[in-house]
Amino acid sequence: MKEYEVAIINSSMPTDVEEYAAQTASEAINMDSDLSSIAHFIKRNFDRKYKTTWQCVVGKNFCGVQILNEESGLKNI
Repeated sequence: MKEYEVAIINSSMPTDVEEYAAQTASEAINMDSDLSSIAHFIKRNFDRKYKTTWQCVVGKNFCGVQILNEESGLKNI
């Protein structure tokens, strides 16, 4: 299976959260090719780690993965 690398493109998150986002997204993308499963994995991990409600959108018709939190806004990775 091809290994995919994740890069943060635009973010206002603290560095430690960015690093966790990249690590979690990379793990999800390299584990599964189903977009819904990737989004669910990322959201579940963020909800558990940061104890808030996150939204994660993964798709092929736009550039990247978007992670959203009510407190800190939209993140593109």
